[in-house]
Amino acid sequence: METIHQLLDQVSLADIRTIECQGALKISPDEGAGLRTLANTDNDTQLSIALNPVLWGRLIEVWVRGQVENDRYTASTAVAVVYRRQEDEEIPNDIRIEFIEKIIVMTAYPYLRSGLQNLATTLGVGEAPLPILPQGAFHMSGTDNEDTAASDSPPAP
Repeated sequence: METIHQLLDQVSLADIRTIECQGALKISPDEGAGLRTLANTDNDTQLSIALNPVLWGRLIEVWVRGQVENDRYTASTAVAVVYRRQEDEEIPNDIRIEFIEKIIVMTAYPYLRSGLQNLATTLGVGEAPLPILPQGAFHMSGTDNEDTAASDSPPAP
């Protein structure tokens, strides 16, 4: 296998499943504190995305976890993205990275956005709008390939 296009010709999406969903308000249980302390905090929310490639055989399974955090709350949701392959040929590392960056993350991102927004609503902190993630904007950090070692967070709105 020499290009991502060869991989794309032999895969089909098999499953997307939420595997984690949790959130917590950052409030003090001290007397006189409680929920009212939320009004005095900053809403500058940071998004991080973490990846865990689990399988690279006939099934390709990658877990994608999104976390938002600010002074008021933290929330995270994770999805397992599974693609089925026709062949069991070894996938070179550079094609794996490109597949994760261009296909897996773009497949998972709408589920992350929805899950994180639902958590923000449940926690009563209002909206948690995540920016649109343009195709090609996500780059894995910590890889050996310098072209893909940029950032694992989408651009700020």
